[in-house]
Amino acid sequence: NNISVTMPYGASVTSLTPSITHNGNSISPTGAQDFTSPIQYTVTAEDASTQVYTVTVTFGSSSTDNYRTKATGDWNDATPGNVWESSSDNSTWYAATIAPGSSAASIAVKTGHTITVSADVSIGTTTIESGATLKTTGTAVVTVPSGKTLNVDGTFENNGTVSDLVFSSATAVNFNAGSTYLLSGASSFIPGGASIISYNSNSTVNITGGPASGNMTTTAGTVYGNYTVNSSSNTGTVVLFPTGSPMQRIGGNFTINNGLVQLISSGGTNILSIDGNYYQNGGTVLMNPSSYGTTTFRPVVVKGNFSMDGGTFTISNSQ
Repeated sequence: NNISVTMPYGASVTSLTPSITHNGNSISPTGAQDFTSPIQYTVTAEDASTQVYTVTVTFGSSSTDNYRTKATGDWNDATPGNVWESSSDNSTWYAATIAPGSSAASIAVKTGHTITVSADVSIGTTTIESGATLKTTGTAVVTVPSGKTLNVDGTFENNGTVSDLVFSSATAVNFNAGSTYLLSGASSFIPGGASIISYNSNSTVNITGGPASGNMTTTAGTVYGNYTVNSSSNTGTVVLFPTGSPMQRIGGNFTINNGLVQLISSGGTNILSIDGNYYQNGGTVLMNPSSYGTTTFRPVVVKGNFSMDGGTFTISNSQ
C-alpha cells in the first residue's frame, strides 16, 4: 500500500499537513509531517484491525514552469535528464519530468540543439535561439495558441508534409535578424499574415523542398526578408503572389539557385518589390505564366543589383 505524491521542484516538504479521507475509526499520525523521508500512516478500523500506508513525496516539473533544452532530441521526450530542464523561477533548473506545452511560462530551444517535433504539440511562448533548430517531421503540427509568441532567432525547419502549421491564433510569430524558415519537406506551407507573422529584412525563407506538384504561395501583405529558392526540379512551383494580391515585397535579397518560380499571378494589379538584390544562379523563372495576350505585364522593381549567372528567365509563355 504505497502512495506517491509529486510536488513541484523547490517546494518545502519539511512541514506538510496532508488532507486525508478514510473510512476507518482513526488514523495516525496526524498534523504536519516532515516528508523528506517516506511517512507511514496507520489506519485503524472499527474492528480494531489496522492497515499501514506508506506515503512518499517526490519532486517534479509543473506544466507552468519555465523550460529549456538540455540536449538535442524529440520535443515529447519527457524522460528526466534527456531533453528538457524546468524551473519555477527561471534561475534554478532541474531535470524536467514532463515535456513543455501551452501552459509553460516560457520555452527556450538553446543554441546548438535540434528539437524534432514528431507528434502534434501546442506550445507556450517559445524562443528558438541563434544556432538552434526546431524541426517538424511527418504530419506533426506545431500550434502557437492565442496569447503566445514564437520568436525565431535560429531555424524553424518544416521537414513535414502538412499544408499548414497553426500560427493563425498566435499573438506573434517573429522571424528575427539572422533567423531562417527552412522548408525541407514535402509541405507547401510558407508562414505569412502581416498581422501575426513578421520577418526581419535580414531573416531568410529558404526553400529546399516542397510538394511534388502544386504551388508554394506567399501571403498577401507579408513583407519577407531574404528569399532563397533551392528546390529541385521535381517539386512544385514557388508563387510569389496570391491571386488578386496588389503587391508583394521582399525586404532583402531574392535568390534562385534551383527550382521553378512564378513571379506574377493571373489576377490583380501586381507589383513585386525587391528591396535588396536579385540573384539567379539556376532554375526557371516565369514572369508572366498566364495566357499571353489576356494578362497584362506587371513590374518587378529591384532596388539593388540584378544578377543572372545561370538558369532561365522567361518573360511570358509565348516568348
